[in-house]
Amino acid sequence: MKRSISVALALIMVVSVVGLSYAAGTIEEQIRGQERRIDQGVAKGTLTPSEAETLRGNLDHIKDRYNKAVRDNILTKSEQNKLKKMLKNNSEMIYKKKHNQVRRLY
Repeated sequence: MKRSISVALALIMVVSVVGLSYAAGTIEEQIRGQERRIDQGVAKGTLTPSEAETLRGNLDHIKDRYNKAVRDNILTKSEQNKLKKMLKNNSEMIYKKKHNQVRRLY
């Protein structure tokens, strides 16, 4: 009986660690993808340095929140959802800033 409880607890721990690493990997991949999109926008001239600075500031804030959330090796569902929402909002902002019209003052 004790053995089956130990095995069940070990299995639960493995599943929770795998779940955390999957969620963390997905968030980390999204952060890297957004960093790449910002860099490409600057290189192609579709983002101004000021726009890129704003977007990178947002991403730095998201990375700080992520690092605080995983500091205890537990990324709760609510923390994960909040981070995903922040990343989605920043992704939309990257798109809008990369595709905004150039306003000329002449």
